[in-house]
Amino acid sequence: MMKRTTFGRGIYSTGTNFGATVLTGIDAEKTIIIVYMINGILAAVTGILYMARLNAADPGISGNFTLDSIAATLIGGNSFIGGEGSIGNAAIGAMIIVFIRNGMNILGVATTWQQAAIGFVILASIGLEACTRILTNNKN
Repeated sequence: MMKRTTFGRGIYSTGTNFGATVLTGIDAEKTIIIVYMINGILAAVTGILYMARLNAADPGISGNFTLDSIAATLIGGNSFIGGEGSIGNAAIGAMIIVFIRNGMNILGVATTWQQAAIGFVILASIGLEACTRILTNNKN
């Protein structure tokens, strides 16, 4: 969907350059609204499934999910700036984060240090992306 439809290419385009997307005739604001609606629906379904798994509702359960989701997308190769990446790569990044978290749980690493490790992964991904951008721009 992301690479073969006009809507998917509009999402990439909006993430890369909002002004250029508007100039090409794509309704970028409508695209953003639709993406946020899809995100909200998926978050609601995820919350319902998670609550069904736990048989209880816990309002503070999402503490680590934000950090993990950012790390998963960055490890998967999605750009922090936007406009690049794929859903499949983000899923692979999510599996890597799950393996890292489970490994640290098995080793008995404290939750605080787990968050620090995931934060380091985010910083390393952003640094690696910046270095590759600098190197590719110098070659051109």
